[in-house]
Amino acid sequence: MTRARWALIGLAAGAVLAVGAAGFVGPAGFDVPAGFLRWSRVLLGALAGGALAVCGAVLQSLFKNPLADPYVVGVSGGAALGGALVIALLPTAFGLLEAGALGGALLATLVLAAALVRAPAHRTGELVLLIGILINAFASALITLVKTLVDASTAQSMLFWLVGMLRYPAPTVLGALAAVLGAGLFVLLRDADRLNIVRAGDDEARRLGVDPVPVRRRALVVTAVIVGALVPVCGMIGFVGLVVPHLARALVGADHHRLVPAAALLGAALLVLSDAACRGLFASLGTELPVGAITALVGAPSLAWILLRQLRNGQSHA
Repeated sequence: MTRARWALIGLAAGAVLAVGAAGFVGPAGFDVPAGFLRWSRVLLGALAGGALAVCGAVLQSLFKNPLADPYVVGVSGGAALGGALVIALLPTAFGLLEAGALGGALLATLVLAAALVRAPAHRTGELVLLIGILINAFASALITLVKTLVDASTAQSMLFWLVGMLRYPAPTVLGALAAVLGAGLFVLLRDADRLNIVRAGDDEARRLGVDPVPVRRRALVVTAVIVGALVPVCGMIGFVGLVVPHLARALVGADHHRLVPAAALLGAALLVLSDAACRGLFASLGTELPVGAITALVGAPSLAWILLRQLRNGQSHA
């Protein structure tokens, strides 16, 4: 058995242990009703962490940029703007928030794709970051404007949602989210061979008989749909999609057949454990830190260490 397969088995075992341990962290101990709520939250964290990590891994490969992830390239920012506009302007009817976030994510993806249509291949990586910065700056400015126009309680809830916070989803919400994320994961795994070829460059892909345009378009749409489904439920959780793919790539390599499941398992474990830390460490204070703050505290120095190590070793992220 290869090293990569052993790594995948280890990651699967670690993810199961992380989810199992996190299910018992909390002030209510083994109380059944509280435990049921806690498990729904743990499962949400596993789904969100795995999905964000997979999106980050795919975007980094597509754009050949180690800093690409749903947040950095503006997809999460577009989803947050769409959701914030719904919260401020429309009644909280079922499905409106989800539709607004998905619409914002798809719009940001269209802007990104349109801006890259005529971009030279060797400039794609840096242009992705530049366009993502512009999208995020525009979305942030509009969200700030929206927050000043709503009442204080709405602005406060909007703030926590934007930072990124796992809540206690209803079983129907959890099931619908699992279906969307599972479908997205299936599409990306089905395209694993094509993603491997596109990662080598557009010219090489065409030489091997693969048109990179539909592959890239399909991956971008799947990423936008996943982010659009996640943001209404748990807000904008940063750094999971940025850091985890680097760790997964170091363990199993850049082949998407292994990279996608490895990123999903590692991302699930990281977000579940981060949320457990939020619940356990701050319960005695009667408050709770948004999980997005924990992932940023852990992710920023981790990413700096990973990038410095790659620069020192002269390694490529892909």
